[in-house]
Amino acid sequence: VALVDVDGHVLGVRAGDKLRVYALATKPNAPLNPGEFDYAEYQRGRRIMTRLRGLFPENIQVLEKGPWWHWRTLLAMVRDRGNWELHRHIGGRRASLAAAILLGAREQLNAEQNEGFLVTGTIHVLSISGVHVGILVYGFFLIARTGIWRGRSLFVATFAFTALYALLTDAQPPVVRAAVLIILMCVARLMGRQALGFNSLAAAALAVAAWDPVSLFSAGTQLSFLA
Repeated sequence: VALVDVDGHVLGVRAGDKLRVYALATKPNAPLNPGEFDYAEYQRGRRIMTRLRGLFPENIQVLEKGPWWHWRTLLAMVRDRGNWELHRHIGGRRASLAAAILLGAREQLNAEQNEGFLVTGTIHVLSISGVHVGILVYGFFLIARTGIWRGRSLFVATFAFTALYALLTDAQPPVVRAAVLIILMCVARLMGRQALGFNSLAAAALAVAAWDPVSLFSAGTQLSFLA
């Protein structure tokens, strides 16, 4: 996996497209001093082994469009549609903030906005966490139970909505944990059984380990389960 830095907005590129990229490829920087944060090891844990730098939008050429029916392409289309709706209904800088909180699109925030959250100690608000998933799914559940869905279909709809939102936000470990807990609750209701808290949490840990094993050694994932 390569980390690509582009100075500008890349338009017309979606997941699944075949690209030709002109850039300078480098390895993640190793620590220069004893005890310094090992950025190379951190990136290796995220499966990022190469960084492409010195890119402008003109350095990227689309050679072949990906199939529209590929699941990554469909997710990109849904994410783009959601981003467009946020800018249409909210507009301005608030739309970029809403996209970062709801869709995880933090690249839309400028340096000044990121610095403001960092200085005030609220940068964690921009990271999609289990709280985001819980609040959004609970709101969806309250709206759906007003009559849109009834009975078993209500839990099936909640199941599908939770899984889709987890995929839209790139399925980070805290999101996977919260999504598994909600999905297990829905499955238990459909089967007429009670979801046990610790068993569900253990199942969520197994799901995170299967999805991203390296994340189990990060403080963020461990604190997510402890909380």
